[in-house]
Amino acid sequence: MNRESPGRTDTDRRGTVNNRDCTAGDCPSGWLSRQDSCYKWNSSNWMTFDQAKDYWSSLGAHVLYIDKEEENDVAAFVLNATTVPGAWVWIGVNFTDERWISSINNRFVTYFNWRVGEPDRLDDQFCVSIHEGYQWRWSNVRCTEISHAICEIDM
Repeated sequence: MNRESPGRTDTDRRGTVNNRDCTAGDCPSGWLSRQDSCYKWNSSNWMTFDQAKDYWSSLGAHVLYIDKEEENDVAAFVLNATTVPGAWVWIGVNFTDERWISSINNRFVTYFNWRVGEPDRLDDQFCVSIHEGYQWRWSNVRCTEISHAICEIDM
């Protein structure tokens, strides 16, 4: 793949961003509020999957995680509103012990939105990236490739 082109807990609906308590609709400046989360796009950095996880974790957030169709629709809206055309974007899913798991809570993934032909090459493509050209459908890729990242803070 040419990379040159550009479960959470429902009982706790509050989050913290940069040590600031937030509730839905009360996102920090520069963050986009949508339904029950705040989202932020990092347009300046291309990162590996682990770098993206570490970067967003340092801000009190996590890599975008899509765990149901409704959230996929929200993610598509946020991505279309914030990303640059042609960008690949990490999502918080990776392949471990022969299963796709959430990088947020290590639970088994039960919702998938793979593009046609994916997942493939499970011998070395253990992370998931999405692209607008594929209608934000999932592609498994090497975790060491670089993509942009959007983060989410659950409210």
